[in-house]
Amino acid sequence: MGIFGNDKEEKKADAPAVKEEKAPKAVTETGVIPANILAKPHLTEKALLAGVKNVYVFQVFAAANKRDVAKAVEEAFNVTVTKVNMTKTPGKKGSRRTKGKAGSKSGIKKAYVTLKDGDKLQLI
Repeated sequence: MGIFGNDKEEKKADAPAVKEEKAPKAVTETGVIPANILAKPHLTEKALLAGVKNVYVFQVFAAANKRDVAKAVEEAFNVTVTKVNMTKTPGKKGSRRTKGKAGSKSGIKKAYVTLKDGDKLQLI
C-alpha cells in the first residue's frame, strides 16, 4: 500500500475477471445482419411502378454488394430473390436555397431487387 492508494494489484488478485457476453444483433444463419445492409425502401413514383413488375427498390449502405443485399432481403422479408441490380447516384454541389450559400446534396446507393414470381412485399 502506498500513500495514494496503489492497491491495484491486490484488487486484481481478489476479484476474478468475468466478462459478460453480449447478445448478437439479430444475426441470422447466413451471418448477414439486414439492418447493416438495407437502409430503407426507396419510395418514389418510379419505384412504386416497378413494384408491379415484382421489382423493389431499397437504399443500401455504401459498402453493400449484390450478394449481401440478396441475403438481407431474403432474411428480412422471407422471400426468394432472383436478381439484384445496383446503382450509385453521385452527390451534387451548388446552391441549396439557403440565401446563395454553397451546399451539397449527398449521393445514394440503390438496389433494384427482383423477386420470384408469386412473392410480394408490403412496403407501404
